[in-house]
Amino acid sequence: MTADSARIELHLSDDERLLGAVGSAGAFIAGRAGLESDAQAAMAVAAEEACRATFPLLRCENAKLDVTVEQFSDRIEVTLTYHETRQGESLAEREFARNALGAGVDKIKLLSKIDKVRHRTEGGISKTTLVKNLQPGPA
Repeated sequence: MTADSARIELHLSDDERLLGAVGSAGAFIAGRAGLESDAQAAMAVAAEEACRATFPLLRCENAKLDVTVEQFSDRIEVTLTYHETRQGESLAEREFARNALGAGVDKIKLLSKIDKVRHRTEGGISKTTLVKNLQPGPA
């Protein structure tokens, strides 16, 4: 494993043809971190699945999904950032958006590929982070 950190940023529209770029970034960072080919492939699939589940939440016109893949000394993180709601949206619509990511991904399958999923929403901006530990212990 290399001690250097690395970061790849992607800014995507909700076009599934772009998922390959996300998967490639995840696999590249996983390989750079010293993970075996099976773990690299799992990281790619997990990143793609999370993006695919998030695309329906990009309901604002010209909405983008920002994806950051980062390698730290003890973990890899794939962070998806998007504006969750549009102006005038009802509370029920916001609740639906918050729950849609969980409904769109088979959580058991996703967690078999990574170690942790964190989600938070602040000021209308949602961040979902997939964490793959490189060493035993919490991220």
